Amino acid sequence: MKFLRLTHKWIGLIIGLFLFISCFTGAFIEIGKLLKIYAPVFSWMKTLHRTLFLGSTGSQIIGSATLLLIIEIITGYCIWGKVAKARINSARHQGLGWWSGLKRSLRWRSPNMIMGCHTSGGFWSGIPLLLMALTGLTWSFGWYGEMVFSVLDPDGKLNLFHSIANIHTGNFIAPWSRLLWLICAIIGATLPITGYIIFFKSKSHK
Repeated sequence: MKFLRLTHKWIGLIIGLFLFISCFTGAFIEIGKLLKIYAPVFSWMKTLHRTLFLGSTGSQIIGSATLLLIIEIITGYCIWGKVAKARINSARHQGLGWWSGLKRSLRWRSPNMIMGCHTSGGFWSGIPLLLMALTGLTWSFGWYGEMVFSVLDPDGKLNLFHSIANIHTGNFIAPWSRLLWLICAIIGATLPITGYIIFFKSKSHK
């Protein structure tokens, strides 16, 4: 558990700014798609989202942060699972049902507002963010795209790139999937903020 928490904490500190930028710009782009607005600002946001205005170097930075984000999401779910298990067991010892313990693990204000928002926000947005990360790597790393295409479409018969793009942008049950992706991107942008607050509060109490 300690190893998971340390991994989650330090990766979060490293990629926090990049996660905020990616989620914020992604949400901004999603709004443009939903409202069918094509102003220049959306093109700028797309460039910031993909390359940080640093060309191929920026793309590599975003890609590296995205790889770490995958680990961050997985460790986050592992930590949540262990905490949820403990709370479910505690609820059972108190004569309550397992559902009561599970609900405690998903409260937005438990054990406090900041921690609750970070934990619950990460839980509900984690899977969509993971899908965005796994598909987004296709644009950052050529080797990753080649690996995905060789495994999922070795004969080149499928329009795999189109499918990957649709999953990345949430354009598979539009407009509802796009709206869900937008909400998750907004939540994703808050996770580094709440994470940094939790970190600095823990440092101040030592």
